[in-house]
Amino acid sequence: TVTGCSIPDDVDQRGNFQIEDYTTSALGHTGTRKALYHVNGSRRTKVTDGAVSFTIAPRDPDRIIYDTCDPDSCTHNFFDGHARRDHVIGRGLKVSMSTLEDADRWSASGNHVVIGEDYELVLLNLLSGEATRLTETLHLSDPFYPEKWQLRQARWGGWSSSGAYGAVIVMTPHGPGGPPVYE
Repeated sequence: TVTGCSIPDDVDQRGNFQIEDYTTSALGHTGTRKALYHVNGSRRTKVTDGAVSFTIAPRDPDRIIYDTCDPDSCTHNFFDGHARRDHVIGRGLKVSMSTLEDADRWSASGNHVVIGEDYELVLLNLLSGEATRLTETLHLSDPFYPEKWQLRQARWGGWSSSGAYGAVIVMTPHGPGGPPVYE
């Protein structure tokens, strides 16, 4: 293999994005990466050359949420193909992209999505690219022992029928053996 030149193992088209899969092997280890490109007619814009996973917005084939990782941390990003602009959702977030497979995470209007669960809930405005970490806004914290009964958790409740409002269920455990309190 010539350094700097590589041929993708597979090329796929999803929405208005072209996905190129690459596999490299060296010293007995195999690595994979995905290069993402936004395609608009004859214009092809590179989004990233190192995506780990991604999800295309169900109502808009020009918007994609993806994550990349390097040895130090992972970054979650949102690319808006309409504006050809990349937005950082967050660095070091403890969220799984698999939550985006749940249709209830996407607002009916298609303008917002909620990523994460428990201690990391992030509200993403797909029109502006602005990300709000609801866990910080609601002052939620990771559990810790032995004061594990002092933590607050959040679960995504759902969107209103219009998609203009969302519900977050905040649970505050009462104490050992006691029922949780919902806000």
